[in-house]
This record gives sequence, C-alpha cells and structure tokens, in this order.
Amino acid sequence: MQILNKSIDMIVWFKANGEPVPIKFRISDEKSDETCIVKIDKILSCERQQRAGHDIYLYDCETFTGESVKRYMLKYIVESCNWYLFKL
Repeated sequence: MQILNKSIDMIVWFKANGEPVPIKFRISDEKSDETCIVKIDKILSCERQQRAGHDIYLYDCETFTGESVKRYMLKYIVESCNWYLFKL
C-alpha cells in the first residue's frame, strides 16, 4: 500500500461508547476538480492508537467495485475530528 494521507469528507455514525464507524467518504481531485463518493463495504479491522500524543483510529477497509476489490486504510484524528485516506 502507498501512503497518501489525503484529507477527505466522511459520513460516520458513532457507537454508544463513542467509537466512530465510517460509512462513506468523498475525495476530491485537485487536478481535475472532480469528486468521487466511495461507500465502505467492509471494515476489516479498527485499531485505536496513540501517535505523537494524539488519539487516532486506523481502519482497514474494502470497497467492491464491479468485479474487483479495493483495499485501503482510513485514519481519524480524535482531537481535530479530521479524516484521512491514509493508505491506498
């Protein structure tokens, strides 16, 4: 996987314990002004970590596109409420 760390817009719901669960996200391409909506079909794992003094969640996810499967990682930084497409 290639590290991107690109900021994205996310639709999310929260469990009763406060853990975020990503549903779908929008990513923009700066070069062509196009946006793409990606529905998260499967969350393979969710890991809460402390990095550089920040609480973060890392999600290993899959999206089914036609006959292929795209795998990627999402990152959520709790303090700033920012989502990133971390690895693709």
